[in-house]
Amino acid sequence: MADRLLLLLLLLTAGCEIDPRAVLLHPDVETRVRQSLDCILLPETFPDTLRFAVFSDLHIGKPAGSHWQTFVRCLDSLDINFFCAAGDLTDRGTVAEYDSVLALFQHTHRHYYVTLGNHDLYRPNSWNYYQTRFGPSCYAIRPSLHLKLIFLDTGEGRLGATQFRWLETELSSPEKYKIIITHFPVYDDQTPSIFRLGSVAERAKLLSLLRKYRVYAWCAGHRHGLRHQQIDGTNHFLTGAISRTLDFGAPGFLLFEVQPDTVTWRFVPLTD
Repeated sequence: MADRLLLLLLLLTAGCEIDPRAVLLHPDVETRVRQSLDCILLPETFPDTLRFAVFSDLHIGKPAGSHWQTFVRCLDSLDINFFCAAGDLTDRGTVAEYDSVLALFQHTHRHYYVTLGNHDLYRPNSWNYYQTRFGPSCYAIRPSLHLKLIFLDTGEGRLGATQFRWLETELSSPEKYKIIITHFPVYDDQTPSIFRLGSVAERAKLLSLLRKYRVYAWCAGHRHGLRHQQIDGTNHFLTGAISRTLDFGAPGFLLFEVQPDTVTWRFVPLTD
């Protein structure tokens, strides 16, 4: 309960329009992770050379709107095989917003992989809405022989013990390139503490794991903008927001290109 109260205080301090009951009543990260790890994901088949996009902060339901249609055009023009959404799919976590997001994603006729953000938990039943439409919030996929994508649930700004144990198991596998996709950044020298993982101890432990297992990239959102820095050999990205409400810079997304033996990346701006 102390963790929940601290989270609520942080969100209210940040000016988030949240139903306090949502933080206090929805399943905590330990419960969500255990339920997620019980899910069985069927592997998808992709070509040896592929492209995938990573973005965050779509915020469907926000009056300002989004650059979604521009992003959809990029799926075709850049020949993107699948996309990953790193949380804040919705603005208030309502069932109507979740239905809208699902319809948008299905209409692309692309594979998509998502995890949730803090806005996606803003109603007491938001986890149920998410789970019934998108499945687990914590899972891993291997789209190519040398690449693993690991999706983490940081919707409350923390990972919790169960997710940490699972993460280290996933990181110990032999893929050359491991990319973590989640909502909250670990660290950003220009990001106030309210906009990154809340626990100093968890951040330190994560940085140690990223260094130990030579993780290629940590892709996060939460702040609305594009940014890149390297810490101990790991690329740390703020992946870019599809929402029209920006904290800095221009809207956009992160594009990865996978060859049989290499992975490269670039930022793609979105302009209407």
